[in-house]
Amino acid sequence: MTANKEIYPLAYSIVASENNASWTWFPGRLARVVFPNHASICIISDRHVGIDAAFNDLLELQSPHVKYRYCLRHIRSNVITKCGRNRRLHSLVWEAGAAVTENKFLEHMQTIKQNWPRTYNYLARINVERWTLSHDDGHRYGIMTTNSSESFNNSLKGCRMLPVTAIARMTFHNLRIMFADRRTSGEVMHERGLRFITKICEDLSTREAESANASIERYNDRIGIYGVALNTGYMLQSQQNHVQVNLVDLTCQCGMWNVNGIPCAYVIAACNFRREGYYSFVPEVYSVQNYRNSYAANFYPVNEESQWIVHVKCLPLKPATLQRSQRGQRQTRRFHNEMDFSSNTNQICIYCRRSTNSSMECLRLNHQ
Repeated sequence: MTANKEIYPLAYSIVASENNASWTWFPGRLARVVFPNHASICIISDRHVGIDAAFNDLLELQSPHVKYRYCLRHIRSNVITKCGRNRRLHSLVWEAGAAVTENKFLEHMQTIKQNWPRTYNYLARINVERWTLSHDDGHRYGIMTTNSSESFNNSLKGCRMLPVTAIARMTFHNLRIMFADRRTSGEVMHERGLRFITKICEDLSTREAESANASIERYNDRIGIYGVALNTGYMLQSQQNHVQVNLVDLTCQCGMWNVNGIPCAYVIAACNFRREGYYSFVPEVYSVQNYRNSYAANFYPVNEESQWIVHVKCLPLKPATLQRSQRGQRQTRRFHNEMDFSSNTNQICIYCRRSTNSSMECLRLNHQ
């Protein structure tokens, strides 16, 4: 993800199928070739068996700097599948995973344990670092789901049944357009004189408004320890709960500062009290210049095949066995749940361009 909360494509691979071999090969190459020198890389996915096995091998044997996290939306969906649909439980699972402090997480989990012990036992078996924000230590930058990658997958859905060369060509052109559009956006932000990208500026403006008229308790001006209470408008100052802020250790008791490194309203209030700017506490990864650098590389028209550069070194996968073991319609082992359905399920068939529930169904009925 970019600092502007946009998906940034790092690498692509075309494999025969989603199996243990392909999932082990791809993340391994990603960790060792694409970002071998990064101190920490966080990858978020669902709990697919092949993905789980691949990343467990990667973490234990080869790349401890890779942090593996689960999509909270998939965790919640699995709870519905295993334990039944319940609106209150549905909400509590999300609140537990998205809680920014450990106390809030334990509070929600205790409620689940008292009312839905089966769900509690299921969640307790999952590594708490992989699905909760309170135990993440800032690696996932507040990103709890794979929604953005799913939306990008939808843009490529129409090419899945095309030949491999057509898939590569369509992917290339989508990336070309994406980089051109976002490169222009970066230049516009630069011309406006913005130090940080638009979405971060909007977040900071909202938090600065929340910090207005905050109550400040001084504890140590030299090392920046303060107690801060935001003005809620209906509580007396003596009754307000003051949150501890430490500007030297870069910590805030509310937990929000540790989520993605962006100063929370309490930190901004402390900085305003000291009459110091809070922009120095915003990480440079959110700067406009960093965003521009991300899209600085150019794409060029593809030359004729005779002019292609042949890369001798390649690492192909071991050929997968694709022979069918039995006749008849292919069966899936995947159990569908509420994430597979939406209010608008119709798609456009890639063969006849008509609205249909699936291209495969249209192909079977009309294109035999």
